[in-house]
Amino acid sequence: MNNPSNKNWAEIHDQESSWRKKIVGEISDVFIVPRYIEFFYGHFGRDQEASFFEIGSGNGDMSKAVLAANQDQIGRYVVSEYFPEGVDWLTDRSQCHSGRRPKPTSRGCFLRRVLCPFSEEA
Repeated sequence: MNNPSNKNWAEIHDQESSWRKKIVGEISDVFIVPRYIEFFYGHFGRDQEASFFEIGSGNGDMSKAVLAANQDQIGRYVVSEYFPEGVDWLTDRSQCHSGRRPKPTSRGCFLRRVLCPFSEEA
């Protein structure tokens, strides 16, 4: 099994374009993201003030789209990321402060890098 820490994640992701957009282009914004939002709220649309945890949030583009469509279904939305650049991007876009980041674990758990509340206003 490949160790994710050996990858150059900056080659896959960047702050402006998700890996998905790099692979499929503009169809990501006009088809994939809107369909995901439709799917998400089709399943959680009746919920009120629910809590969600997104694993592998990348540059936060999907998180931002989910929260932009929120009509009180989401009370708390937490993002996570493994690669250091992604942690910085999510921190810049979220309400997470550097003092709130968990310390790395010796086991290298992918959740170790960042867990922070995220909002569409950021």
